[in-house]
Amino acid sequence: MPAEQIRADPIRPPLGEAPVVSTAPIPEAPAAVAGAEDLEETMISMRRRPRRVSAAFTLQLSTGEEFTIGGSGLLGRNPRPAEGEIFDHVLVMIDPARSVSKTHIEFGVEEGKLWVKDRNSGNGTRVRHTNRPEEECVPGKKVFVEARTRVEIGNEFFIVLTAE
Repeated sequence: MPAEQIRADPIRPPLGEAPVVSTAPIPEAPAAVAGAEDLEETMISMRRRPRRVSAAFTLQLSTGEEFTIGGSGLLGRNPRPAEGEIFDHVLVMIDPARSVSKTHIEFGVEEGKLWVKDRNSGNGTRVRHTNRPEEECVPGKKVFVEARTRVEIGNEFFIVLTAE
């Protein structure tokens, strides 16, 4: 066939079964990820540990609020977890006098018992137990508290009650 001649009849595939064509949408390209150039490096993700059912307690604050808790938490004027920390509760105590530190105490439930721990507060934490002498909290050390215990933080306090 000479080069200047153009074929008029279209090229047709042989008759037979029609090809199967997928109607599924074509996936979009993955979005760019920061640091994606180094795919060999493992990215550490923060995951919550499986939550165990804990005993529930109510904290009755001197300011009138009541919080029912069951797990770990922070309490203060403006509490903030440190980097990498995860808590079940972050409780704010209103204190216009600012005697309560921003993150005054940490608390948790262990084997059905509530504990408190001073987080290096400016005015300290005092536990007035119902069945033993009062105790000044040493920063970073857990102090177990029972129902009806008064926990003093700065000029404020809360009473520990068992949740009904």
